[in-house]
Amino acid sequence: ATAQESHPGLLLLDDPIQNMDEIRIEDFSQVLKSLKDDLGWQLVIAVHEESVFEYLKRQLYPSAQGQSLISYKLLSSDRGTVATEEDRLAFDSKDFFVLA
Repeated sequence: ATAQESHPGLLLLDDPIQNMDEIRIEDFSQVLKSLKDDLGWQLVIAVHEESVFEYLKRQLYPSAQGQSLISYKLLSSDRGTVATEEDRLAFDSKDFFVLA
């Protein structure tokens, strides 16, 4: 996606970690973090496993001014599948340690 001369700065991924072991998931999350932090891309990621969902939320936490993270869960209900907003996080410098 980054090799394209004109790209929208958006990456949509549907369960990209399927069949990856923990080391590959960690490596892949670093690539996603680089796309987010270094290139300023917007990422839309769907995952099926709760543990991967929580891990990616920690890895992709907003780390610079102007970044945010919005996460949703799809839940089954008597009305069918419902999207519920889990978190809406914006960058806050107080969330980070500053070493002097």
